[in-house]
Amino acid sequence: MTAYFPLRRRPSFGKCHCTLVAMLLLALPLAAKLEAHEFTSVAIESRSPSPQTNVPITFGHIFRPGDVPAGTSVNAALSIGTPVPLQVDAKATHADGSLRHAVLTVHLGSLPGNGSAVLRLAEGPGLGGTAVTTAGVLATGYDTTVTVTLSGTAYTASARAAMLAGTTTWLSGALVGEWIAKSPLRTAGGTAHPHLMAYFHVRAYAGTPITRVRTDVVIENNWTLVASPDDFLYDVAIAVPGAPTYTRSALRHWSHARWHRRVWWGAEARVYAKLDNEYLQSTRAIPNYEDVTPTGAYLDGVLREVAPMDNGDHSDHMGDTGFQQGIGPLPLWDALYAVSGDVRAFDYMLANADGGGAYGAHFRDEVTGLPVSIDRFPNSSLAEPQFSTPPIPESSANTYQHDVSHQPSIGYTAYLATGDYFYLEEMQFWSAHNLIATNHVYRNHADGWWYTGSLRGQAWSYRSLAQAAYLTPDAHPMKAYFIDKLTRNIAHDHALYVSPGGPHRNNLGAMYFAGGNENYSFFDYFMSWTVQYVHDLGFTAITPLRDYKLKFPIGLMGTGAGGYCFQLASLYTWKAGPGGSDKYYPDFRTMYEATAPGASAVACGSQAMANYLTANYGQAIPLNGMLNGQNETGYYFSNLQAALAAAADSGLPGGVLAWQRSQLSGVHPDYRNAPIWALQPRNEGAGALLIDGFED
Repeated sequence: MTAYFPLRRRPSFGKCHCTLVAMLLLALPLAAKLEAHEFTSVAIESRSPSPQTNVPITFGHIFRPGDVPAGTSVNAALSIGTPVPLQVDAKATHADGSLRHAVLTVHLGSLPGNGSAVLRLAEGPGLGGTAVTTAGVLATGYDTTVTVTLSGTAYTASARAAMLAGTTTWLSGALVGEWIAKSPLRTAGGTAHPHLMAYFHVRAYAGTPITRVRTDVVIENNWTLVASPDDFLYDVAIAVPGAPTYTRSALRHWSHARWHRRVWWGAEARVYAKLDNEYLQSTRAIPNYEDVTPTGAYLDGVLREVAPMDNGDHSDHMGDTGFQQGIGPLPLWDALYAVSGDVRAFDYMLANADGGGAYGAHFRDEVTGLPVSIDRFPNSSLAEPQFSTPPIPESSANTYQHDVSHQPSIGYTAYLATGDYFYLEEMQFWSAHNLIATNHVYRNHADGWWYTGSLRGQAWSYRSLAQAAYLTPDAHPMKAYFIDKLTRNIAHDHALYVSPGGPHRNNLGAMYFAGGNENYSFFDYFMSWTVQYVHDLGFTAITPLRDYKLKFPIGLMGTGAGGYCFQLASLYTWKAGPGGSDKYYPDFRTMYEATAPGASAVACGSQAMANYLTANYGQAIPLNGMLNGQNETGYYFSNLQAALAAAADSGLPGGVLAWQRSQLSGVHPDYRNAPIWALQPRNEGAGALLIDGFED
């Protein structure tokens, strides 16, 4: 039977409008041509039906190790070969010193209505020129003010005043400057609100004078130790000279939540940078997806924007059981963006990254100004505040409830693709929360261990922490923090599972399961995928744990007649041990016979097995078919698919064969509009079917 292996296509960026040769007239040195090492392209798409001139665009970009070696930078040219000024704000580097992530800015001289231009990116020298300065912004009439009115009292903050008081630089160069400024919201008499804080991310594009400034206005209710945290009901107005005022009435701002709004002083640049989604996946920053294309009708219906304190398409109560769009390696909205790069999917991704701000998972340290750290509060815990030192006050009134075991990746892909500081902090807030949420004794205080939580909670916490450690800028004070906590968790799990005599070490590659091994759960799939993903991100200290953990999905897919039958791999639970959480069966055959005693007497991969499964499990199973939704996008088979893709990429014995056996029936989910679990191996050798049926 033919297995299902979709082939990749090179992404299409559409027609290049080669009239885009008039560049911003700046005295900037340009290379005459791109260097030989050209590695990807970016399509700059107009979001306006009308022509635009002097078009700036800033976006994030991830790079493979070695594409931009240490000491070099990135150059850009149009597809017709005309060089384009490109500002590169390097943020994170790989272990070899090459560029990992940067915020890129270009200026196009013109862009036709609904048109596009293709930028070719290559290694090359950096851009020179005089940097845009705060003085240049303050020499203009620029300002952005936000006014919050609570119970008749107005509290106001000004971006201009905040900049005069001091800024932190985010972007710096000849094309754009961006600065982070903060300000309490104050009454006319100067009294600051004890809980609400305004942040202004001020992005100014070059000009003489400056005429175009984007401001990301962020309002937070996030202080960690301020007494009596509460939600507040207020009216809000954001005013920019020469632009319509943005207003919201009766906005309920939950405790430890945040929202933001982007506004422009001067003409808004209505453009979109469409990254090469195949290159993006090749960097390993995100999973490797099947070549599926969402339908236009589906993308036309997705959420494109959320209002402040709207959680978007996240589950109102993340702890609810059953399928959720946010649960997976990446949530649905990020996965749709990853497979398509479509601007509708991009907007959907950002809308839900914004929606993550509505949950009470945001704790900012009043002293450092950063997301809360267990290094500063090693004896504090959100789980049991009565034992926390110091206690962290919380309010539980929020309509939206978050949960570690069902937690999506929030902010990571949005920051990767935009370079926006709001999304960087959103990613950091969630991982910082996961570390301080647990009992401080169980987590071993500043070590941040989480193995005593749920297995799926451990998987998603690992994923999110690895993403924060991977993508946080090298110069950011929390970079070393996240790497340290990831390293400590890996070392702890190594001691539990890999080291001789480890208390939970077993022959199956199973992990501690609080519910007991008689009901060892499919949550294992999540952890099996995660350990390979952390390895893909470059944290190779996890390799021994990865090799241990992936024994489980490989073993489920069978190693011959004496093992487990792959057709019963995608179950809800197995009997992995005779009792408790610390007793395991010695091998997969014993586990198979305990889990499915009737099936274990039938030849795996035979028509007899297909008939047996059909008769006994209430599902129509074809030859070599697998139980539990082999044609469904969000069921146990699809969850297992991610683990098997990881196994195929691990290089472990049986990993490729395990993946191939999952394809034997030819039955496969239609992932076009639901690609959360549409993962496939990076290992090209896994794509060629080596066997025609189950063989011992």
